[in-house]
Order: sequence, then C-alpha cells, then structure tokens
Amino acid sequence: MKDKYVGETEKNINTLIDRICKDADDMVKKYNEDLGKVIGEDIVKSGDKEAIQKAIAEAKAAGKTIPTQERIIVFVDEIDSVMMVDKSDSAKFSNDVLNEFKKGFTEKLAKHDNIITIGATNLEIDTKKAMAADGKTLDKPMLDRFASKVRVPNPDAKQIEDTIINHYKDKNLVSNELKEKNAKLTQLAQFLAKNEHEMSFRKLLNIFDKTANITTGSGKNVTIEDMKKAIKEMKDELNIKDSGLGSI
Repeated sequence: MKDKYVGETEKNINTLIDRICKDADDMVKKYNEDLGKVIGEDIVKSGDKEAIQKAIAEAKAAGKTIPTQERIIVFVDEIDSVMMVDKSDSAKFSNDVLNEFKKGFTEKLAKHDNIITIGATNLEIDTKKAMAADGKTLDKPMLDRFASKVRVPNPDAKQIEDTIINHYKDKNLVSNELKEKNAKLTQLAQFLAKNEHEMSFRKLLNIFDKTANITTGSGKNVTIEDMKKAIKEMKDELNIKDSGLGSI
C-alpha cells in the first residue's frame, strides 16, 4: 500500500478498500438474488431479519438448498505499520496513513457483515495499553475495534521438529536424520525451543536458508551437523550464547 510520493499511500489505501467493499456488496447482491429464488424475493427485500430466518428454517425443513453467504477475509500483514502513532518531528506522513487506514477500516470495512479483517504483527503487544514491546504506541481506538486479540506463541520443540522434517522430507541430497524423528533431531529441536532463543518460524526459515548456503555444491547429503554449523554461524542473530553452543 505504501508509496514514496506524498498522498499516494492514502490513495492506494482508499482504492484497495473501495474495491474490497464493492466485491463484498456484489456478493451480498448475488446471495440475496439466490436466496430470493428459494424463500421469495419479497421476504428478502423486506429486510426483516426475523422473517428471513424463519423462511430459511422452513425452506430447510422442506428439503430446499439454501445458498451459502460468501465472505471476504482481509488479511493485513505487519498491520503495526499502519497502526502506529508517530510522535516524532516527521510524524505527518505516518499519521496521515494511520488516519486514512482507520477511516477506511471503521467507516467501510467494519460496516460490512461479510468482511472479516485480520491483522498480524511480529511485535509483542500489550493490548490493554496499546503498547509494543519496543515502546511504540498503537492507536488504541482502532486496536479496540478488533473483536479478538490472539497471541500466537513461538513454536515448541515438537512443532520445531515437525517443521524441520516437513521442510526436508521431499528434498534430495538430505540425510534421513532430517527427514524422520530420531534422538538427535529431538535434542536439537529441544535446544532451539528454549525460551531464551525466542525461536520463531521465520528464524527457522533463516536457518534452512543458511544451511542451504553452507552445503550448496558440496555433493554430499545435508545432515544435522550442517544445520548445527548454520546455527552456530547465526548465534548472534538467533540470540544463542556461546555457553549454550556446546550442548548441540
């Protein structure tokens, strides 16, 4: 959505949100047309929710097929980038973006029952204070408009082990010790899952990439030892202290 030119980001946000809302309106129109063919156009056009639900129940009881109400999921990755309250001297741009997104979210997206908006962020957020772990402030009124806030924890040892196996299971030139459960792999997964390492799926992906860089062109099977070597070379990035490297 973001653009390097002043004012363009806000236009991009509006264009995108308007397109989503038009698609949502078209879906509702199609649903009402299909539903009208089953329970009667007059009932649907009346807008009487109680009468419509009663007619739907009677149609179901009569063995009629009720059309499915389609929905749109709006998934905004790194949503903190358009929800941060900027208090710096150069705050106008980011706050203009925030205000435009908030306006589109509250006045357009939120008014459509068939639009579900989901935002994701890698930041640890205190939702009561609308504060990120790094001290940044989010727009609380907008944050409060999200009906649910779900903290997705970092993967545990089993999830890490399963992810490693799933990543390598269909690849050539990879040792079986990375493709199936075994004591060495379990030990490595348990090490990575320690709280102090703050291991995430993104970090695991970085480890896979580093391992590939180390082994490309070797002509040998990738092994757990290659993965351990990659981890040791990434110890600072992974927040692994020298004292813990010996255990793997």
